[in-house]
Amino acid sequence: MTSATLRRAAPMAFAALSLLAIAPACREASSIGKPWSPIQPSRELVESMRHDVDELVRARIEDGVTADALREYVKKQAKDPWKTRVRSGIKYADLFELAYKERKHRKIAARYDGLNPRGKAILSVLEAYTRHDLEEPMDYHLEKIRGIHAELSGDGARDVWTPSPLLPAEVEALVEWAAERGHTQRSPEMEDELVDLVLGLGDSTADPSPRLRAASKTFAEAVRPHALRAAELELLTVDGALRYARDMKHHNLARLSWSQLQKGGGSKKIIYGRLREFYDELAVTPEDRTGVLFSGLEPRHPQYAKLLAARERYQGLVEAGGWGKVSRVSLGRGNSSDRVKALRERLAAEGYLSDASGDAVDDALLEAVATYRRTHQLSLKGSPDKSFWRSLNVPAKRRLAQIELSLGRWRSSRYEGEEDFVFINLPDFHAELYEARERTMRFRVVVGKNNRVCDPKTAKWVYPNATPELMSNLDYFILNPSWYVPERIVKEEVVPKMEADEEYLAKHNYEIVSQKTNSEGVEEYVIRQLPGDGNALGVVKFIFPNRHNTYMHDTPHKKYFDYTIRDYSHGCMRVHDPVAFAEELVSSDGQSEDIDVEKIIASGQSKMVKMKRELPVFVEYYTVRVDDDGHPNFLIDVYYKDKLAMSRNPRALERCTPAPQPEDSTAGDAGDGRPDTAGDVGP
Repeated sequence: MTSATLRRAAPMAFAALSLLAIAPACREASSIGKPWSPIQPSRELVESMRHDVDELVRARIEDGVTADALREYVKKQAKDPWKTRVRSGIKYADLFELAYKERKHRKIAARYDGLNPRGKAILSVLEAYTRHDLEEPMDYHLEKIRGIHAELSGDGARDVWTPSPLLPAEVEALVEWAAERGHTQRSPEMEDELVDLVLGLGDSTADPSPRLRAASKTFAEAVRPHALRAAELELLTVDGALRYARDMKHHNLARLSWSQLQKGGGSKKIIYGRLREFYDELAVTPEDRTGVLFSGLEPRHPQYAKLLAARERYQGLVEAGGWGKVSRVSLGRGNSSDRVKALRERLAAEGYLSDASGDAVDDALLEAVATYRRTHQLSLKGSPDKSFWRSLNVPAKRRLAQIELSLGRWRSSRYEGEEDFVFINLPDFHAELYEARERTMRFRVVVGKNNRVCDPKTAKWVYPNATPELMSNLDYFILNPSWYVPERIVKEEVVPKMEADEEYLAKHNYEIVSQKTNSEGVEEYVIRQLPGDGNALGVVKFIFPNRHNTYMHDTPHKKYFDYTIRDYSHGCMRVHDPVAFAEELVSSDGQSEDIDVEKIIASGQSKMVKMKRELPVFVEYYTVRVDDDGHPNFLIDVYYKDKLAMSRNPRALERCTPAPQPEDSTAGDAGDGRPDTAGDVGP
């Protein structure tokens, strides 16, 4: 550098150094004038969108080109009859007419070159539908979706748009625009306005990116020939998604009462409303979260996931030919024979025995036999009886069908993911308490008898004492309760005993609350049993109001809990350890300092304990449950619901004229026998 150059540069350098000398390393707000800030929200906004603007422009052009095709395709499909749409078309076309109109006919699952990431995620979910044993007349359009996607993704139109981030000059132009408009945050409205600017559709004459505007015109012409197929792909994919959402969850109206159904406009309107909400959620869910959204459709009780795994195992067994038949054989230690070998192979097939080799009875085999008996509600007393050998020979195909029935029932469950609840599975004869979705108690219960009578009006079998499926809220419980005997039990059981023994009421601590003679000259009574020893409700009664007047309670008849199959009540559920259950409820409800359950019971005084927080109670019916060791438990079909569901002619099975012969049970405890229930008139 020459001396002249240095002389010219010196004043500039000195000025710069002077500014640096008075400026702090990081500027602080000046006390004079507007504070200076290195942060420019508009610039940060545009910079954050630098790699997205071209995609926003591309999507707008494509949506504009395909909007008419989408509109016309939906309109045409909506004119088809409902049955036609269900069997061979867009089932929810009438729902889509409004939904897509409100979205300005913008697609959410498809593009001109096939499925977008959201659409691919939807397809992945739909392709696994058989895992849930779902049946759909159109298989959720899978074949058509795959075909159109392959057609579009292989077309040359996909090469006419090359993603490219904004150039520096384009960034500067958009920063100036954003600052003028006051845009500092990204939003759908801001995105729309930006795209309008780039495409020259707004009120501004600025042209921040001639490059993108020119590319958009070329792109529009290339996409136009594929508009109809892209629209068809979009609707098939989203219709498949809604069909799946309906089948997995949104068809379930079990929690709604008749009045709620009426108020909601009927089942179709309610289901459509749910599906519209799902569509709206699907449209705004980030593409990489689509799978999570669909996972939320699965029942949230842990049994569902366990049954899915069990179904996969048993499907494999069925596809492999199932298992061989076994014959009765002595299970004395050391006994060996071909029959023992067949038994070992049979138990190993379902995972009860890890080593199928050999033909001798050893400790491992005996342990496997005991586990099998326990998981099939078979007697554990003595040597296995005929029920055990009959159960072993139930085909794998039937066991798979039982698992699938339970899966379907879970999708119709009243349980919707509550964190704290009580769950009773009737064929399991157990109740479970969950807190924060973790099981904290599991205890035995007695449920309603499975005796059936013929209803003369319908000529069908009815189960007058069966415990009903229901959902309610545990509102309160009573310590040392009185029992107001239900009218049916008074008429059918108490009155005959009164007539046979005039001391019957006094012997059992009953009292007549009221008495009258009806129009037919028959005496009618209201009878109450006072608290104390022998009270049919024991020392605790748990109330969850419901139209069946069904509840849980203690019982003086403790012998029933020694049996595996426990269907001995008149409909209510008797609890094995009611005091422990009551104490856990008091503890979880935050009332331990005020309520001493055992002390109140010992006093003999009746007391109502009102729950601060009502606890949901679910009473449902599943003949397969998976235990903590991973073994499917195949339970007795106590009210014959499986038999009806699996029957080729359920109407004939329901008819009681003439009475069909009951089939052999595939579960049960013949070895335990049945207890003597004489004198037990409790609920």
